[in-house]
Amino acid sequence: MTAAQSLPQAVALKTPRQNRPGKPYPGWYQISNQDHMIPPETQQWFTERMKPKKTIRLNSSHASLASHPNEIIALIEEAARGH
Repeated sequence: MTAAQSLPQAVALKTPRQNRPGKPYPGWYQISNQDHMIPPETQQWFTERMKPKKTIRLNSSHASLASHPNEIIALIEEAARGH
C-alpha cells in the first residue's frame, strides 16, 4: 500500500471543516489498533474531532477490510440503515 499511497498533507488534517448547511451527517468510524500507516492515536484524534455516531476498534493493520471483512460489512450496513 505504501508504494501506491501517499500521506495526506498535514494542512488537510488540521484545517477545520467548514460548517455545512442544515443537519450534520452522522458518521461511523473504525480504528485499526495495529495500523502502521495511520497511528491509532491519530485515528482516535479523528474520532474526537468528527464525533461519529459509532466507532469500533479492530485489532487489525491498515488493511482492516481484508482481515476483518465481516466487522467492516456490519459497520457499513449499520451506517446504511442509519442506526
